[in-house]
Amino acid sequence: ITIKNDKQYCNYLCSNYKKHGKAKCSSHFINEDVIKAVVLSAIQFQIRAYNNIDILKHKVSSNDSLNDTVQKLESQYDGIQRESKKSQNLQNEAHKDFIANILQEQEYLYMTNSFKNKERSLAFKKGNILKQISNTESQNIKNSLIQEFLVLGEITQLSRSVIVHLIDGISIYRDKSIKIKFKFQDHFNNLSSEFDNEQKI
Repeated sequence: ITIKNDKQYCNYLCSNYKKHGKAKCSSHFINEDVIKAVVLSAIQFQIRAYNNIDILKHKVSSNDSLNDTVQKLESQYDGIQRESKKSQNLQNEAHKDFIANILQEQEYLYMTNSFKNKERSLAFKKGNILKQISNTESQNIKNSLIQEFLVLGEITQLSRSVIVHLIDGISIYRDKSIKIKFKFQDHFNNLSSEFDNEQKI
């Protein structure tokens, strides 16, 4: 912080230089107002990308509904896990009966083949449920992102709330170029592609 003509100026020193010296970077500063202006402009650009609020609103399904879906899928997965464990126990019992000559070899082989087929079927079901859970959770994140932008609307100045909600990190390079990493950036890009495709139809 420097003071000139009774006015306070805030500048940021390169953290790499401060921690590691010239071996990592050069000594350079960037003014706080410059950072704020760039960050505000980047956020405004992202928000303007959603120029049709009506499209956003009908895209947002209830997060409560999605959470219920995830819970139901997880319950189904747990049920399949229990069924798989029961099948393995029966297979172990069949093996014991075969060793004890209670089951004939042909009967044992038939049962073993049946157990294997059932395990393959259960494994397929589990994989399918896990995929559905992943897709539903991904949609939940997308909804959260859309809701953030709907709530924020048009931003004219930065606030701690805006930064915490939208920005994951800010990197400043020695040429004073600035890179801003937004939270949910991948989902944001996916949504942008979805909306672009919808508008082309």
